[in-house]
Amino acid sequence: MNPVLVVAYAAAGLSGFLLTVAVRQRAGAHARHRRLKASMRVGAGLDSHAANGMLPESGIIGLLRRSAGVVQPNWLRAIARMRVWDIGCANLPAMLARAGIADTVSPETVKALRVRMVFAGVLAGALVGAVFSAEFAAVLAVAGCGLGFYAIPASLRGQAKARNADMERHLSEMVEVVVLGLQSGLSFERSFMLYPRYFQTELGRSMTRVSSQWEMGLITREEALHALESEYDSPLLSRVVRSMVRSLRFGTSITDALEAAAIEAREVHRARMEERVAKVAVKMMLPVGALILPAMLLLVLGPVMLELVQGF
Repeated sequence: MNPVLVVAYAAAGLSGFLLTVAVRQRAGAHARHRRLKASMRVGAGLDSHAANGMLPESGIIGLLRRSAGVVQPNWLRAIARMRVWDIGCANLPAMLARAGIADTVSPETVKALRVRMVFAGVLAGALVGAVFSAEFAAVLAVAGCGLGFYAIPASLRGQAKARNADMERHLSEMVEVVVLGLQSGLSFERSFMLYPRYFQTELGRSMTRVSSQWEMGLITREEALHALESEYDSPLLSRVVRSMVRSLRFGTSITDALEAAAIEAREVHRARMEERVAKVAVKMMLPVGALILPAMLLLVLGPVMLELVQGF
């Protein structure tokens, strides 16, 4: 084949690949922009999710919620009782609490859906692979089994991470609202409920849930604060809760402790945002080196290589 055509085909293929990557990156940028606008509307109480105090959920988390009221067949419940389904979900109640769905989804529902997803992954992989060969069907069946087995734990961890990030973004705001209520002469109970009353966030939803149990006498005030702490895997929230519990137990000034906690929460959130911004330049080195640099080398060295080939 003519070397010129080889280089032209290679350049066309690489250009098409880079164009596809650019289109996908642009679509991802638009999606991130929409999520950013949605999070801003959540903070202002204008988004539809804010009416329920919920973050946007992944498809698997929504599937878990829809499966909560479904009666599972006996054979499926028998399989779900096997200890193999505890792999990756050693502390499933805590994972559900940190994902914000412990009030609607039970561990049995999670295990039953996990069994269904494994069976569906194996069947889908085997059917797709059978089109090509039996060996490929076996490989895709194993891949589908692994995907179905680890999809739910990964979704729960991702949802918990998103809730932690959202909580830490609003934590200093919540503490300042509680401090303003206390400085206005309100009791701690009423000051605690000011934030969820006027700010429809995931943190406010969690505060409403624990305070309702507290007001009904199901748990004590300290237990309610520790229940709020257990819904998030955040050392920052743990320090704020410990400051509240310590001040309420010993009668010390709670406003001073909470003001210091609010300052710390703002500084930690700012430091994490600065860290994420600083990592962007390092993360951009991989796509630049893998996508842009080969195309530049092909454009620069392509004519030289063609002249050398034609010379020989």
